[in-house]
Amino acid sequence: MKTKQMLAFGLHMLGLTILTRGLSPLLPVYAIYLGANSQLIGYYMSFSHIASVIGNFLAGWIGDRFGHRKMLLVASTVASIPAIWLMGLVNDIWQLAALTAIVWCFYIGIGNNINYTLAGLFSQPNERGKVFGILSVAPPLAGLLAGLTFGPIADRWGYSTMFKFIGLFSSILALSELFFKDKPLSNSRSPEEIPEQSKEKWSKGFLLILIATGIMGIVVFGGILGLSLAMNQQGFLLRHISFVVALRAIVSSFFSPLAGWMSDRFGRKPILILCYLLGALGIFLLIGAGSLWQFYLAACGISFLSYVAFTLSSVLVTDLVAPHFLGRAIFLFSTAFRVGAIIGLTFTGSLIEKMGINSIFTFEGLILIAAIALLIPIRTTNNFIVRAK
Repeated sequence: MKTKQMLAFGLHMLGLTILTRGLSPLLPVYAIYLGANSQLIGYYMSFSHIASVIGNFLAGWIGDRFGHRKMLLVASTVASIPAIWLMGLVNDIWQLAALTAIVWCFYIGIGNNINYTLAGLFSQPNERGKVFGILSVAPPLAGLLAGLTFGPIADRWGYSTMFKFIGLFSSILALSELFFKDKPLSNSRSPEEIPEQSKEKWSKGFLLILIATGIMGIVVFGGILGLSLAMNQQGFLLRHISFVVALRAIVSSFFSPLAGWMSDRFGRKPILILCYLLGALGIFLLIGAGSLWQFYLAACGISFLSYVAFTLSSVLVTDLVAPHFLGRAIFLFSTAFRVGAIIGLTFTGSLIEKMGINSIFTFEGLILIAAIALLIPIRTTNNFIVRAK
């Protein structure tokens, strides 16, 4: 992949993820400020991810069927930027939910699908781990920038100023979309360039990855929501909660590209399993956490799921499916993650007062360990994935 194209993909991903990574821990607190309880917060966060799934589906289906991904991307971004600014002017949770749905559908859902799809189509299999690993630096960098700015801005000048800042920053980074190269439908790779395991739409390995990704989504978003609510209950300031994002970004900004590079040489599965184990450790550290260092250490463990494991999983999906199905495959992959997010957010938000937050963290850690069993049947040999037995 050419450097100019990779830079455009990276800046665009930075714009998408500075929004999601920065707002994920703050939106629940903003919802509390607007009068929502824990159960309603869970429903609200779940609704935003449903909107993201819809946008992802639209991008995958339209892109695979008609092409013109760049045109669709630019149009969706133009429709989303005003909604970001308006999020800081709402008076109740329902207005916030409506605007969040617009942003998560058109900006996040469509943007993520097209970014990952084009990156997969323009990268060769033997460099794909490296390419996705380099691009994966954008989310932690976004988390670092958001973690050091969003919370302090909200503390000092209020939520309205914070959303104006986000809208301005997103507008600037969205200019990178103008430098995207589209991939015409007739310009797919020829059959001899496609690995044998990628010639079919479906494989057992692909389905196993989807299920494991769903479980990962449950744990990541349930853990992030639980972490934010637990820190808020302990009386920590918004800047402390926001710094969790920055800390996760610092850790993963080093390990994401390293993991991608290593997966090209040693296989995806061993590194992916290690990320799952570290994520489970982070969740277990939240049980009974009361000190700031405990929350920060737990956040580091969760970052191996939300950044490193997610990137490696997206590389596996790109390896496994045919190019003409890649847009829809990315949609299914993202949907599995978002469905897991919806379940995790709803489960955590609605049951946190009934079961206790420590019981929820215990359950999430255990199911993540169980998900490793789904990865074992997928055999990897160097750069490529072999179909599960």
